Amino acid sequence: MFGKSTGEMKRYLRWLYSWLSVLDSEGMNALNLEQFEYLKYTSNPNLYAIRHPHSQINERYIYIYTDNESAILLTAFKEKNTNDYQSAIIRAEHIFAKLEE
Repeated sequence: MFGKSTGEMKRYLRWLYSWLSVLDSEGMNALNLEQFEYLKYTSNPNLYAIRHPHSQINERYIYIYTDNESAILLTAFKEKNTNDYQSAIIRAEHIFAKLEE
């Protein structure tokens, strides 16, 4: 996702870890924050995304809440156009379907 830039990768991983910590402590209340969003218009009503709204890379992390309210990170991607987002949603739904098997 970050090419050969390890410095960039480390910076964005620190950012992701900090927001995963927020997600872990806040649960569904994290959706009130700018970095979290509910993904409407998907076949799975439990898909959400963590986003870095002011990032040049525009990375996104799609996760799902399970029945016991655990969050599972399903996929990560750079959003360069709207097709990237739709492809990632389809990939996340496919991954979750495999986990349920």
